Amino acid sequence: MIALDNTGNAFQYLSNKELKRACRLFTLLSKLGGMNRSGKANSWASIPPVNFLLKNRIFDFFSGGLTLETCERVGDELWGYGVYSSPAPLVECNDKQLVFDEYLRAIRIARDFPNHAFTLVKLSTLVEPRILRLVSQNAMLNHADKGIYTEFANRVRLLCNEAFSSGKSIIIDAEHVDYQPAIDSIASEMMMLHNGDRATVYQTFRFDMVETFERLVEQLRIASKNGYILGAKLLRGTLTHREAGESEKILFQNTQNDINHSLNEAIKFLLNNLASASFIFGTHNHDTILYILSLMENLGVSPGDPQVFFAHHLGLADHLSFNLALSGYNVVKTIPYGPKNIVEKGIVSSIIQHYSASHLREERHFLRKEVKRREKLVEGET
Repeated sequence: MIALDNTGNAFQYLSNKELKRACRLFTLLSKLGGMNRSGKANSWASIPPVNFLLKNRIFDFFSGGLTLETCERVGDELWGYGVYSSPAPLVECNDKQLVFDEYLRAIRIARDFPNHAFTLVKLSTLVEPRILRLVSQNAMLNHADKGIYTEFANRVRLLCNEAFSSGKSIIIDAEHVDYQPAIDSIASEMMMLHNGDRATVYQTFRFDMVETFERLVEQLRIASKNGYILGAKLLRGTLTHREAGESEKILFQNTQNDINHSLNEAIKFLLNNLASASFIFGTHNHDTILYILSLMENLGVSPGDPQVFFAHHLGLADHLSFNLALSGYNVVKTIPYGPKNIVEKGIVSSIIQHYSASHLREERHFLRKEVKRREKLVEGET
């Protein structure tokens, strides 16, 4: 079994100065990580030290910059260590055509970058969430809303067509549970249209919700029946974050053990069905990754199998990402980019929702371990 705690591999891309700066960043993040678990990023960011941190550290460390071009440069650096990239445009704009154009540009430019494996798409940025909620509730749409939804569906179809033509893939992200059913429905439709013998479209499955495993099994059944490859991204989800509103009617898992059990069943199920599925494991959990590696070895799945990817956010879980990549596994880093205030808010919101203080302290532990390792190397040379 490979060593996932080799910090020399994990942080070789950071200079000594950058490494110590990252330690200070995670020290502050770990102190604040448990202060607000409600998902209200703005209230967290309003704390003066965090506001300063957002302006001076978070954007630089966790994002690909302001534009797709700066994002691709970050991706090129990662590719030097064998890590793929998944640009994630973060755009908030009332003009949905502009948002669509940016997604389309990201997919088109991927043709020229072998390391650009996926483009992450948030469907709620292409249409009013109100429309997605109505569709999720099977509500009757009036004439105007039908027109809006039809235009939205056409845009999604065009993005998937472009990804198919480019030989690239897109990941349809998981979102608020109030409108997740509508997103799942269109993702399933796009897979049926575009996946064929290769996964062009990936649907995201959240395992903090009940019946996710059952939905995954059903999606694979549909894919097998219709002769296409299922694309699935698996997310653990979290007990500490619950969306407000209509989601109170949604059934969530009761305990972390329930989440872990459901996720592990899905992992085992997909690895036993590689002939019909391609998948991305979006987990930063050390034990889950060891479980996946053990299953792959027992089932004779090669580390570089093109239908199996591990996904981590830029700047997080580097001890896992780079050690896996060095051992020949497919690893992709999600790289958000866009206007600074929007990207900062998105990153902080994601950390609040998915990272506890203990997780952030673990990140800091590996950074400090590498600082000490380098200091001992210097001492040995003197």
